[in-house]
Amino acid sequence: MLTNSNLLVDTFKVNFQLQKSTVYYWRIRPKNECGAADWVGPFSFSTIVEVCNTLEANDLPKAISSNGTPTVESKINVPFSGIVSDVNIKKFQGSHSFFKDLEAHLVGPDGTDVLLFSNKCPQTANFNFGFDDGAASTFNCPPPNNGAFYLPTGMLNSFNGKNIQGEWILRVKDNVISSGGTLAGFELEFCSSAALNAPYIVNNLPLVLFSGTNAAIGSDLLLVEDADNSPSELIYTLVTTPKHGRLEKNWTGEMKAGDQFNQTDINTGAIRFFDYGGNPGAADEFRFTVTDGNGGYVAGTFNIMLDPLAAEELDNTLGFDLAPNPADDQIRLSFSQSLRKDAQVVLFNAAGQTMKTWNLGAGSNGMTLQVQDMPPGVYALSVQDNSGKTTKKVVIR
Repeated sequence: MLTNSNLLVDTFKVNFQLQKSTVYYWRIRPKNECGAADWVGPFSFSTIVEVCNTLEANDLPKAISSNGTPTVESKINVPFSGIVSDVNIKKFQGSHSFFKDLEAHLVGPDGTDVLLFSNKCPQTANFNFGFDDGAASTFNCPPPNNGAFYLPTGMLNSFNGKNIQGEWILRVKDNVISSGGTLAGFELEFCSSAALNAPYIVNNLPLVLFSGTNAAIGSDLLLVEDADNSPSELIYTLVTTPKHGRLEKNWTGEMKAGDQFNQTDINTGAIRFFDYGGNPGAADEFRFTVTDGNGGYVAGTFNIMLDPLAAEELDNTLGFDLAPNPADDQIRLSFSQSLRKDAQVVLFNAAGQTMKTWNLGAGSNGMTLQVQDMPPGVYALSVQDNSGKTTKKVVIR
């Protein structure tokens, strides 16, 4: 964890290199001459996703003739696209009766040419080693046969930022007549930014429950999917916890920020919210991130609403239906029988505030309610006359 204080605006810098394919969390607390404010956040972000692969040439072995000054090439074709962030030669393997005659290059799909070595080690040699810009040193003589990595003469990072797709060539030239050998192995390791099937939120609807009760958070309310992972591989991390209640997994006690669960836990009803009962009508929430183990990441906020009408004794004598529910622009209110008395229709938000009212005269069979100007959320709709009231929940998307 990194902590810094007394920073001026736009002056914070991370003094270390962030890990790739990693979710980081941060928060801030504003402060001025009047004192410190409350913490804001935490927030989250994910660093660049990098995928590394190794491909082996299938056109070897090839002879390096002692007649003339031949050039021998081994080719690896990369069929998929991606932006190069790192290239290494994991295996350069073969033999030669006078290694000093050899010169080797790696040539990328766009023609970029990097010299690996030239004019080194006047010995007969069996060799097997690799090249990496991050190695500690160039190779010594005799040529290594240990599979270790060494610095090339040129820089393999010349390929960085280029498209990985296409033909990669290991080009070995014998510059002197009379000595020969064999090119026996070529393996290329490359890392590139990946186009991921990241997780995405399918359902994120508020949980509405009575004050002082508890309820499971099911997949009908909170559902994350992606194309590459099963529900058990989609890992939720709690960024914040509810303020007025608590979350539990399988009735095992209160969950804390940083605790994790997966989509299977939600699907099976293992995640429950418990309201303490001391804040009737109060809204609550928790924030989360979801990762898939492959660098995919999504973040969200799950809302919890205590039904403002939960404590009331509701007389369900006024039967009506609401459609569609969830609704987008309008809701059709239909009565099972014509109203015998004048009635009032009231739309409440989760905090119990009146958002809209409509009046209906005796004999009405229903009406269309315009709600296109309402923010998305869970609401309570009541129909009341002087003999009773019926209330139903409605979701506006």
